[in-house]
Amino acid sequence: MNRRKISSRWMVGTTVVLSVLSGCAARGPATKDELCTDFDAVSNQLYRGVFSDNGVFRAAGELAGTAARYDGSAAVQASADGIKKISKSKSTTLNEPRNATIAIADTCGQPLGLNF
Repeated sequence: MNRRKISSRWMVGTTVVLSVLSGCAARGPATKDELCTDFDAVSNQLYRGVFSDNGVFRAAGELAGTAARYDGSAAVQASADGIKKISKSKSTTLNEPRNATIAIADTCGQPLGLNF
C-alpha cells in the first residue's frame, strides 16, 4: 500500500511539474519569426476577402498574443491591444487591421495583405 502512495504522489508531482514547464514555454517571449508567421496568417485570411469570417478574427487573436509577447519592439507590444479588439469584434474593414499592425508590418518588412 505504501508503494501505491509513493507512485501516485510521484505521478501527480511529475504531472504538475510538466504542466508548469510547458505553460512557461508557451508564454515565453515571441520571436520575430513567430510574429511574422502570425502576421502572415492574418494577411492570408484578409486576402480571402471575407471581413466577417471567423478565420480573420482567430488569426488576429493569435497575432495579438504573439505581439504582446514580442520583446523586440515596444511599438509591436503596444499594438497588441488594438489587434485584440479586432479579434473580439464581429466584423472589420481592411483599414482597421492595417492601422493596428503598422509596427508589426515595419518589423516584418511588408504591409498587411501583401504577402500572398
